[in-house]
Amino acid sequence: MTFETGVLEPSVSVVAGAAAKAIRTGWDTNGLDGSRAWSCDGQLTGTVESTLGISLRADSPKDADTLEFDAKARGNTLFLAIHARDRAHREYRAVIPIASTWRHFTVPFYRIEPFGDKSSTAPVRLRDVHSVTFAVNGAIPGENGFSVDNIRFSSRVGEAELHADSVSTLSVQRDSVLVLQLKSGLPQFEAKDLAVWCEPSDRNELLVPERVSFTKDGKAFVPVFLRNVGPYVLRFFEPYSGAETSTTIYGRVEGLRARGFIEEFEKQQSILAPSEVRPRVQLEGDATTLPLSAQVLVLDHRHRPILSQILSVAELSAGSRPLLIPMPGLFEVRMRFYAEPLATNRKRIEGLPRHIGFQHEIAETSVPLSLPEGVTTQVVGGYLLALEESPTTATLLAEDRFALWAFAKAPTEVRLPLTLFGVTIPGLFELPLVELDRELPKLLGWYARIGAVWVSFPVSGARASRDINVDCWPCVETIARMAKSKGLRPVISVGAPPSAVEWADVSTTAPVEKWLQWLTRCAWATRDRVRIFEIRDTVESSTSGPQRITSDAYNALLRHAWRALFVRETTPTLLGGSSGELDLEHLSQVLGRGVRDWTDATCVALPPPAPWLSPAENHFERLLALVRNVARSHGLLKRPLFATRVGWPTGIDGVTEKEQANYLVRAYTMLAAEKWIRLFWADLRDWSLTPWVGGPEHHLGLLSADLRPKPAAVAYNLTLYMLTQTVPRGVTRQGKAHVYSFDIQVHSAKWPGVLHVAWTERLGEEAEVEVPATAGLGIYAFDYLGAEVLPAAVTPERSVTHGEELRLSSDEKATTQVYRFRVTHEPVFIWDVGGPPSQSGDHQHKHDHVHSEH
Repeated sequence: MTFETGVLEPSVSVVAGAAAKAIRTGWDTNGLDGSRAWSCDGQLTGTVESTLGISLRADSPKDADTLEFDAKARGNTLFLAIHARDRAHREYRAVIPIASTWRHFTVPFYRIEPFGDKSSTAPVRLRDVHSVTFAVNGAIPGENGFSVDNIRFSSRVGEAELHADSVSTLSVQRDSVLVLQLKSGLPQFEAKDLAVWCEPSDRNELLVPERVSFTKDGKAFVPVFLRNVGPYVLRFFEPYSGAETSTTIYGRVEGLRARGFIEEFEKQQSILAPSEVRPRVQLEGDATTLPLSAQVLVLDHRHRPILSQILSVAELSAGSRPLLIPMPGLFEVRMRFYAEPLATNRKRIEGLPRHIGFQHEIAETSVPLSLPEGVTTQVVGGYLLALEESPTTATLLAEDRFALWAFAKAPTEVRLPLTLFGVTIPGLFELPLVELDRELPKLLGWYARIGAVWVSFPVSGARASRDINVDCWPCVETIARMAKSKGLRPVISVGAPPSAVEWADVSTTAPVEKWLQWLTRCAWATRDRVRIFEIRDTVESSTSGPQRITSDAYNALLRHAWRALFVRETTPTLLGGSSGELDLEHLSQVLGRGVRDWTDATCVALPPPAPWLSPAENHFERLLALVRNVARSHGLLKRPLFATRVGWPTGIDGVTEKEQANYLVRAYTMLAAEKWIRLFWADLRDWSLTPWVGGPEHHLGLLSADLRPKPAAVAYNLTLYMLTQTVPRGVTRQGKAHVYSFDIQVHSAKWPGVLHVAWTERLGEEAEVEVPATAGLGIYAFDYLGAEVLPAAVTPERSVTHGEELRLSSDEKATTQVYRFRVTHEPVFIWDVGGPPSQSGDHQHKHDHVHSEH
């Protein structure tokens, strides 16, 4: 095994838990450079507490910020745990997915989190590392092991300072650039590894990217669009070095300021689509020339226009001109104001917008024979639209920009009990009642807007173990009442009582008497509003995170809960399973005893082990298969299976906001394909506005801490709309693309047909996917944030055999058009649109019904 001299001493000791057997150590060949690598193997039959690995003495340099090594998995191993200990005996941990082939790993210190101490919210900066341990655990029983080589500490940045002007004055509603300088002790560093995170004090008024990469000379150019005079504070953070700075921004108004808006929901530009909106404008400032016309331009996140109209400023000021937003998605609105009366010079275009469906030959024949100068047509979301461009000679006086979140109107079928989608809203039971009355209506309003129906309200076991007549009980009443008023289906998720950590078994109810009183009274008092209760196998701690109780203690807890709840006339559904870190051995134990005997359905928490990596890199599909194998071994596959705590955090401990949305679609699609019946995203909102403050659990939300939608809210809404009332058809591979296919049921409120969800696993990969148009009304494709994806080609009609990758069912046509789409890392929904729903009492049978709820 190769070490860097003076950094890690080549003194190796094997560490193994009591359940590790037949331990073998030896040498392997590093497939990356051919060097001699150390390896170990063994039989692991215990839980995640049983480990097998290697411990190394260390002496990290002062400027070290990265741990590097080569590794590969052996046997059943999917993840490698890294434990670091400093000279003050503080412990840190990271979990890295590894594969059966050699890879080089670069683990920044800020990816290595404090172990057992959740009290600090500051970013991690390791110093004086005394030892490093690499280990695998027995989460997947059987043969486990790994090989490791070329272990070293390195400095990607070293000691660094981040510099920006303390005060900046920028022109309002003009494009500006702020320059940051990262001054490091190293002459150069890799730009791909370094980025500065940006946090404005007001995201609606100060538009900046989420993060910006550095150049090789240590500069970052941050584009800024300031909408108001401020002042606003813009903070910056570079996680590798821990360097942080801020600047105060003041706005300077130069002439006219025109502030545009469309529709506000909870102080955000949020609408339901497709629908007509009435954009408006407020004019402020001193100007010698007032604008007479304006262009309203709406772009999807791929910068393709979905609307471009010329209006008079009088129409905008009065809000009298309706404009069609033809599809849901995440958009940017740009309003440009001109001195000339352009709108009055435009000839009105009769008959547009017009819904023409998704058959391309119809689109080609629907274009008007003659169009005014500067007007083009484009098909967007099945509508033929007229896009009006402003003349290049027009005098631009002002411009405004803002984000627009357009959510699909949830189909009525999501109100059915079997709908898939839910979200967790933690922390509500800890709020004072006055604050709960103020915050809960806002949260539930957003909940309904994104279309979700199932909502899980966790309560800690300590909270449920208090006197039931104290402050907790009014919270239960308030939550149940408000959830019912919004038409939601609540789930109360109750943690184990604190005393359960010390149990080996519980034969009487004495240790849980108050906990059971709370549970039974809650079930009885909310019997017409809360029909599902989850009993978690963890005890929450404010300092060390959730602690898992033993399977025997959990079995006893479920038994007492079942006997307490099922003596009533109206009995709720009881959920049980694994709510902590996924441990297949522990899961097998709880399913084989308590869950099988005392519950109605199974729930499994599925947080990604490495939350900064994609589902593919986290072996998410493999983990789902392993969980199903455990359920199958206990005869529980026919019982309902709930997935909880699904979610990728944003910020320095996770992924970007767009990656979070991307991975949400992937994870939910895979879960739906595996026939999990209920999927709960980990959190509705963030608990910290700043990306580098708080741990991963503070940044799991679909909304930011100030209730501003993140891209994941749009992705959740679109996925909910498309996957509700579908039946999995199968998974295929077309080149590098994964294609998940679903049949949309004939009684769906959407028009039936076939849904395909496709993506490639890795960033930079591209593949071409062929989809036969079998349902009759053409193909409509859009990505995870609503941007329409046009086919690369449409072949003439040809015969499609049953042996092709996308199989046709027996009642589908044997001759059809085939559409080809280019698919990348970003998931694409490909909807093979069929005829109207068979049960049509509530539907209008006309072409534009495809969008009447979409």
